[in-house]
Amino acid sequence: MPTGLTRGAGWRIGVPRTVPHPPGRVGELLTSPDGIALRLGPA
Repeated sequence: MPTGLTRGAGWRIGVPRTVPHPPGRVGELLTSPDGIALRLGPA
């Protein structure tokens, strides 16, 4: 099976990134409305 292809979900991608911020703050941003819009686009 090629890298990124899963049996049940199809293709998946990921981009690891290290940022100079505490994990809690990063989690807050990623789950906030602004963070979701940054990753997925505006609703």
